[in-house]
Amino acid sequence: MKAVILAAGRGTRISRYLNGNPKCTVEIGGGTVLIKYTVDLLKKAGVKDIAVCVGYKSEAVEKALAGENVKFYYNPFYDVTNSIA
Repeated sequence: MKAVILAAGRGTRISRYLNGNPKCTVEIGGGTVLIKYTVDLLKKAGVKDIAVCVGYKSEAVEKALAGENVKFYYNPFYDVTNSIA
């Protein structure tokens, strides 16, 4: 099974609460960030091939997933399209 996580957008609707960080890097408790929690859930469900589409502050997302076996794809047009294109 494969999964694609769309994490390229700026999260503009919630951005005023995030201090400029990508929404998927928000800590959700116990030192765990949202995107790491999501990847862990996918792996527990048997998903072995995980792709993450990044754009806005991609280095923060990549840092949050350091050591995880995921593939990153960069969307250079994230500012116009967010994650969708």
